[in-house]
Amino acid sequence: MLKALLRLLSMVLLSVAVIMAVLDATRSIAAGSLVTTPLGASWKALSADTLRQFEDLVKANLPDLLWDPVALALLGLPGFAVFAGLALLVALAVFSPVVIWNAQNDWVSFGFQGARALAETGLHWDRLIRMIWRVAYADGHLDPQEEHLARRLADLLYVPHAVFIQEKLAVTERMHAR
Repeated sequence: MLKALLRLLSMVLLSVAVIMAVLDATRSIAAGSLVTTPLGASWKALSADTLRQFEDLVKANLPDLLWDPVALALLGLPGFAVFAGLALLVALAVFSPVVIWNAQNDWVSFGFQGARALAETGLHWDRLIRMIWRVAYADGHLDPQEEHLARRLADLLYVPHAVFIQEKLAVTERMHAR
């Protein structure tokens, strides 16, 4: 439930960032130069009372250092950048456990889901592996690191070993036929 709420919060923050960016882009086009609206100016135009209440709340309950320069610096940044940054931080908080787990487990779920998605889109493994081998043989010979990387990519994409070898042989035969 918390994860769903954080995802929703991230999407709302990103939506606000896009709206603010569109407003700044419109103002920039009208002015003929780059216009970015600070978050504080947008907040004040929208609801000056809540901005004042926020300032009073921060000054009353937190150290003075958090209002000036920290909060004032944030209020001076372009609004779209602040909301986009907040959306990114919330999204990272939601998705970082998945990324960390996958990094510790050899990216197994990313490989599995990627292979499943590619199979559903109709991407042919032979074409993909053939492109990888063509890049590996681009200079006329196969370096051991290139072969290792090709094998690693094929493993991560769950490409059958027979397809991997078949395409390697096809590329080498074509290279020697020239």
